[in-house]
Amino acid sequence: TIVAYGLMNAGKSFLLNMLTQHIEEEFFKTNDIRETAEIRKFESEKYVYLDTPGLDANEADDAQAQFGASQADVVLFLHQPQGELEANEVKFLKELKQSFGSYANSNIILVLSKIEKEEQAKIDLIEDRIKAQCALEIGFSPKVFQVSNKRYQTGVIKHKDGLIAQSHINSLIE
Repeated sequence: TIVAYGLMNAGKSFLLNMLTQHIEEEFFKTNDIRETAEIRKFESEKYVYLDTPGLDANEADDAQAQFGASQADVVLFLHQPQGELEANEVKFLKELKQSFGSYANSNIILVLSKIEKEEQAKIDLIEDRIKAQCALEIGFSPKVFQVSNKRYQTGVIKHKDGLIAQSHINSLIE
């Protein structure tokens, strides 16, 4: 079971649409405003994907998201690269790390989404800062992937292998 988890509007639903090959027709609803208020599930031959409400919107959404995360074998923790982890993200990651215990390093994956919105050098600096935060403030070293759902979607639709490669979605899938 793979769960998308993170703050509201971090790109959780869009990422799950790309991972489940819902490229042109959404299974997981996306919007610039709060769209996901309860857990949404998609089952493939190998995996179950769960989309959770955005964290820190309200207590009910937080409870739903945390319930979804409690069912996860792997959590994709999404973060928009506007900067380092916010205090509330650190809090949620600490709780998540505690629930995974010794499996946290391998079963919690940090995903920097929407990387097309910033210069690569800035994205790399943000990744370095987040890795340092995880080590110092949370006590774990998760894998980090930089992804662009937009590049992947456009690449698939327009048959542009370069955009697909630049999206890093296939690396995350692997």
